[in-house]
Amino acid sequence: LVFSKQTMFKLTYSNFLLLFIITPIIILLILINKASKNRHNLNNDFIWICFIALIAFLWTPIWDNYLVANKIWWYDNNLVFENLIIAYVPIEEYCFFIIQPIFVGLYLKYNILLNNNMSSSSFSIT
Repeated sequence: LVFSKQTMFKLTYSNFLLLFIITPIIILLILINKASKNRHNLNNDFIWICFIALIAFLWTPIWDNYLVANKIWWYDNNLVFENLIIAYVPIEEYCFFIIQPIFVGLYLKYNILLNNNMSSSSFSIT
C-alpha cells in the first residue's frame, strides 16, 4: 500500500492483485485440495484452467494496448510499476490477464466439487 498526504492510502495495482486475486486463489487451492477425491481429474481441470488463462493472455493485450494507446483507458503511473510497462500496458495488467481466469476457473471448480460432494453424501430429513 502506498501512503500519501492526500489520502490515507492508495491501493496499488500490485497490492490489489495480491489482496483480491492471489489471496483468494491460495484459499481456493487449499479448499479444492481438501474437497477433491480424484487427483487425476483435478490435474486435468488445472490444465484446462491454465489453457484458458493462456488464451486470455494472448488475446487481451491486443485490445488493451489499443485502448491505452488511444487514451480510451489509462493507468495511474503512481499506482503501477512505471519501469515495467510492455507496449502501453503495465506488467500488473499482464499478470491480471493470467491470474483472473485462474481465479474464476478455481472458483468454478470448487463449486462443482461442493455440489458433487453434497449430492453424493447420503442424508435424510425425517
